Amino acid sequence: MNLLSLQNMHQISQPKSLDQILHQDFEILKQEREEIDKIINDFTNEITDEKISSTLNYCNTKGESFAKNLAYIIQHLFNHQTHHRGQVSVLLSQAGIDIGATDLLMVMPNE
Repeated sequence: MNLLSLQNMHQISQPKSLDQILHQDFEILKQEREEIDKIINDFTNEITDEKISSTLNYCNTKGESFAKNLAYIIQHLFNHQTHHRGQVSVLLSQAGIDIGATDLLMVMPNE
């Protein structure tokens, strides 16, 4: 599968394991996160029905090979981000930081 948006992923730091800390400096982490967000946004603008029904071949951090439907990979990407946002909100709350309303119904405008 040839997606122009994903070619920039080779410029992003690639972890060797799930517990590896890639950046000690918060500003560098922030810059790289912003670049990843741009890649994700470009990817969502580039995807087509044909591409979304294709198979993505990839290797995980252990070097194991997989071939999965791209639609399922996209679903996993966004669902898993929700998991990590929940972890961060718990850590911030435990640190005494008010993160504001997290219930989507609270932030949706009334009709």
